[in-house]
Amino acid sequence: TEAYRSRGAGECASVHDCPEPCMCEGSVVDCSGKRLRDIPENIPSYTTELRLNNNAVHKIRANGFFKKLQHLNKLDLSNNDVSEIEDGAFQGANQLTDLLLTENKLKDVRNKMFGGIPNLKTL
Repeated sequence: TEAYRSRGAGECASVHDCPEPCMCEGSVVDCSGKRLRDIPENIPSYTTELRLNNNAVHKIRANGFFKKLQHLNKLDLSNNDVSEIEDGAFQGANQLTDLLLTENKLKDVRNKMFGGIPNLKTL
């Protein structure tokens, strides 16, 4: 929500909180265009928007990663090499409303891939 975004504004500006090689502004973490093959592990828990577009991410694992991102509402994974999303990979991202997956290499899409994101509006 906007209230949470405002409350958390500036927190991610800490050099220690922002994962390399990303840039952070408020609760937005921008890792776009960094040639990443995997999602960085140390994304701050107060992140509301995570930009991972224009990278080389190929697989989204169901490893519980998104459970710590309780405030995430936008995830941009467009223009990557995503060919596999494990069932339940986004489990715990309860506030996620926008998931951008355009320009990837997904061959099949199953409902179970998106389990655990009850508020998803845009896919």
